[in-house]
Amino acid sequence: MSLTVLAVTTCLLVGVSAQNISSKAQCQSTYGWMNNSINQSPCLVSAYLSAPCFGGVYTVASISPGLNYYVPGGNGNDTCTCSTVTYSMVAACSLCQGALAGNWSIWSAKCSKPSLRTYTNMIPKGTVIQPWAYLDVTLGNTINVTAVELEAEAEGFTGVPGLTPSTFTTTATVTSISISSTSHTSSTSILTTSASSTASSGSSSSPSHVGAIAGGAAGAFVALGVIGTVITVCRSRQRRNQRAPSSEYSIHNAQPVDVSSQSPPLTLMTQGNHHLEYDAWA
Repeated sequence: MSLTVLAVTTCLLVGVSAQNISSKAQCQSTYGWMNNSINQSPCLVSAYLSAPCFGGVYTVASISPGLNYYVPGGNGNDTCTCSTVTYSMVAACSLCQGALAGNWSIWSAKCSKPSLRTYTNMIPKGTVIQPWAYLDVTLGNTINVTAVELEAEAEGFTGVPGLTPSTFTTTATVTSISISSTSHTSSTSILTTSASSTASSGSSSSPSHVGAIAGGAAGAFVALGVIGTVITVCRSRQRRNQRAPSSEYSIHNAQPVDVSSQSPPLTLMTQGNHHLEYDAWA
């Protein structure tokens, strides 16, 4: 057989293999955000990831609600099946049909050397793996839907469920404190803060939510520091004036001295509202 004939035969075989990678499973339209960058569903991507271990031929069957893909194809101990990346695609395929994700421990029960967060085979041509497929599934023993949603949103997909916008508001309040001494009355306005957050019921904290809370707490500590400093300064002035009342009179002629030129009262008045948007999810 000549090299030309061999090359043509190889190309034909590759074409046949590509044509024999398919999915009978259809995701619901609301799960379009699970598709990869070339608009392939997780079901079709899982077929591509399984195909190298089955002679390049693989078809994903559909599944009914309430069931899951507990039993992998073949003997369940091949490099394709024993990857958390493949499992994540299969679990997502099940979820997008309204079925159950299933557990990683059962899926990988026959795997002698599971591949965690990696796909050891060459990624077949004609597909792209979604970034969230590389997330850890061992901690919860299943695909982390919340983490998948966040990753999909970070990739720019819209219509991701469970991510309801919420607001965290830090409000500044001005409180006036007046302190009298023998020389003058000092009126000081102190900045204090109060923080509140509103979120949809059933949502959980996100990294941005934690950051907002930390910011509010830091603002409160700063406000307390300002209050303490101002009170200390005012008390110091009061004690100094009580100890030296003669400073209000001229030493030479004992005539009253005009004290109207003294420094004006210290006033710290800052008020503002800061709104930080963040995302909480179901």
